[in-house]
Amino acid sequence: MKFLTPIAAILAVGNLLTMTVKANANIPNIENTLSKSQCPTVQEFSADKFSKNTLSVTNFDFAKQISVTLENSRILAKFAPQDNLSQKIPLKSLASTLGYKNFNWVSYVEKDPHGIADNNGKQLSTPYNDPPLGGYQYDGADEFPFYWDIESCENCRSRHNYQHHKVVNQFELMFEDVPSDYRLKGEESIDFITHLVGVKSYNRTEKKAQWEVLTTFRWKLSNSPSGKGQVSLIGFDINPQNLPPSLLSQMQIDGGIVSSQFQVARNANYNLLDNLQCRQQNHQNQYPDRLSSLIGSQYRQNELRDRH
Repeated sequence: MKFLTPIAAILAVGNLLTMTVKANANIPNIENTLSKSQCPTVQEFSADKFSKNTLSVTNFDFAKQISVTLENSRILAKFAPQDNLSQKIPLKSLASTLGYKNFNWVSYVEKDPHGIADNNGKQLSTPYNDPPLGGYQYDGADEFPFYWDIESCENCRSRHNYQHHKVVNQFELMFEDVPSDYRLKGEESIDFITHLVGVKSYNRTEKKAQWEVLTTFRWKLSNSPSGKGQVSLIGFDINPQNLPPSLLSQMQIDGGIVSSQFQVARNANYNLLDNLQCRQQNHQNQYPDRLSSLIGSQYRQNELRDRH
C-alpha cells in the first residue's frame, strides 16, 4: 500500500496474469512433506448444523477457505467459508459461533529496503503495520491495526471501511492491495505478512483492539528488469510460531493473539505443500467421487501500495 510516484496508476497497464497453486503444483523451497498417515482428519459439519459445540478455531480449516489471485498489479484474497457439503456459511454466523464480532485482515511489512513515512512524516521501521495507525501521508487510515478501517476518520476513504460492499458481503471478505516502489532494484523486495483474523473486541475510545490470528500467508513485491512491479506468494497457512520474534512482539502490542490451541494444531514443519496434500487426502476420504479444488495463487505488478 505504497504510493511513491504520481504516475504509478498509469503503470497499471499490461497483460492480465493469473496463477493458481494447485494441489500438485511445484512450489519452490518447500520441503518435509507429510505422509498420508500424518495428515490430520477434518471434522464433518454442515452450515445449518454447526454450533459452538461442534466448531472451533482448531477444527475449522480457515486456509482452505481462502483463495489468493495475483493479476497485474493487484493481489486479491477472498475468504469465503463453506461447510463440508460446499454450502456457503454466512460470515456473521461463523464469527458469532466462534466468539468474534467479525472478521478482518491484519497486514505487516517485514522487509522494506527503502522505507516509507507514516501520516505524521515519521520513517517507519520494520516490522510495521500496513497501513500504520493513522495511515500514510498519501492514504489515511483509522487508529486500529486492521487492514480495513472499522471507523471513519478525516482522511479515511469510505472504500476502505470493513463494511463497504466491495470489501465484504454476506458470504465473502476480500483483501486487496496494490503496492509499488520504483526504487526496488535487482533482488530487492518488500515482504509482507497478512493474517486473516477474528476480531474479539475493540474500544473506540482507547483505540485498543483484541484479535486472533486464524491463518497467515506471506508475499512479496519486487520489480522486473523493465521496472514493472511483480508480486509473488512466498508461503501459505504459515505456522504462527515460526514468525520472527520482532513481528510477534509487534502483533502483541497491536492486540494480536495466537491461541495456544491453534498453535498445537499446527505441525512444526507445516507448509503449503503439506497443507495441499492433506486437504486433497481429507477431501477424497470424505468425497471419493470428487476431486479437491484448492486455493492459493500469486500475482502482481506495479509501483504503489494501496488498499485500492
